[in-house]
Amino acid sequence: MYKNTQVLIVGGSINGLTLAILLAQNGLDVTIIEPKKLTSRGLSSFDGRAYALALTTHKMFNALNIWDGLKMNSEPILDIKIDAPNDRVNKPNSLLHFNHLEMAEDENPMGYIVEDRYLRKYLFSQLKSFKNINIMDESYITDCEVNNGHAFSFSSTGEKIKSNLIIGCDGKNSVTANFANINEFGWDYNQTSLVCAIDHEKPHNSCAYQLFKPSGPIAILPLPGNRSSIVWTEDNKTAAFITQLNKKDYIANLNSKINLDLGKISLSGKQFSYPLILTLREYFISDRIALVGDSAHGIHPLAGQGLNLGLRDVASIGEIIINAHRRGEDIGSLAVLKRYETWRRFETSMMAATTDIINKTFSNNNMILKTVTNLGLRFLNENQFLKKHLIREAAGLNGNIPKLLKGKLI
Repeated sequence: MYKNTQVLIVGGSINGLTLAILLAQNGLDVTIIEPKKLTSRGLSSFDGRAYALALTTHKMFNALNIWDGLKMNSEPILDIKIDAPNDRVNKPNSLLHFNHLEMAEDENPMGYIVEDRYLRKYLFSQLKSFKNINIMDESYITDCEVNNGHAFSFSSTGEKIKSNLIIGCDGKNSVTANFANINEFGWDYNQTSLVCAIDHEKPHNSCAYQLFKPSGPIAILPLPGNRSSIVWTEDNKTAAFITQLNKKDYIANLNSKINLDLGKISLSGKQFSYPLILTLREYFISDRIALVGDSAHGIHPLAGQGLNLGLRDVASIGEIIINAHRRGEDIGSLAVLKRYETWRRFETSMMAATTDIINKTFSNNNMILKTVTNLGLRFLNENQFLKKHLIREAAGLNGNIPKLLKGKLI
């Protein structure tokens, strides 16, 4: 006997949980299958992981009635300062400085920083309030087949699921993509992302920093209070050495890199490390299958746009599915799913290419290239038209954006 559902979401990621809530709010029956236990337990301790949510992501969460549960634990981004090699960000003349008041968007912040634990915890609490969301955690798909206008999936716990559509939100190495025989291409950056959080004596004043170093970029993201989240890129060999250091030596290495006027700093929570690989799927869809977020694309974290890019996928495919459902269309048909791929393919490819070029441009010791890029950043800082465009791009306001990212219901 098959369990019937309209949409099967593979993966209980932030993208998967948000998509489930969006679809359920609009009357669709949704099933989430996730190998790990989906629970709010174990999410109470601070571990240093945080996300820079673009202004449009904030608008989306607000429209979905999610933001009210997050705002008390968020920190607005009021300024972004960008530094390049041989410059110190704490100098008054930082190479590139964005202020939220330059955005002309009702003086809203450019975005917000929210810790991973608060985001997951609140999404899970919302998930449980929907009778039309079925949670299959501690289970995974072992096989699936498509025929007779449906997708038939088989779980590790012996359950069978019949759905109109499968959406892969299962990240890199996506099982969903493999079942659909969708190839991926990309390359290894030979870099590792070191993630941690720090406490500091002096306030950050809601300012985010992007430092470009020869070994790789470093992002410093403001958290509530005198704390910041660090995303620190190094070549693999150096990163392997740093991860073995004790806390005192780890923080000494970090302090020598960031050169910020934050006073005495110390580690807060755990430290993580992730290999950096660019991945793009050849297609985002197949018959009755669609890929969202890291399942479809994995980009360099230097711009902090990975989650925002995935949530734009969520808003886009959600809008397409909901509208198709209201019109009585087959939500899993290729005709419907091609609208999603057409909408999202170009932007994600451009973002992947842009972050790749920026990383390769700044992560080197070429003095000529450094001089040219520094001059370019200074030129941008003096050009108000280009600055406004870049600020709006960082906030997610440019392009053909879904209704939810404008704060409107579908």
